[in-house]
Amino acid sequence: MQKQYPLEAHLVHFNTALGSSAAEASSASRGEGGGGGGLAVLGVLFEVREEDNKEMEAIFKGEGDRVSNVFF
Repeated sequence: MQKQYPLEAHLVHFNTALGSSAAEASSASRGEGGGGGGLAVLGVLFEVREEDNKEMEAIFKGEGDRVSNVFF
């Protein structure tokens, strides 16, 4: 049996040189002579634990110099 997780998140990143949205960057990277590279997607699987994970707070709150343009 495959392990199941209570939460899955996908972090979608796009090349802003190819467009101002993920859809535009994806379309542009598939165009004539396009070799891809317009999108990168990272899947994250979560487990439930008793203690808080302080490292993840900046991501969920959209804070810090490492996190920008977080949309839910």
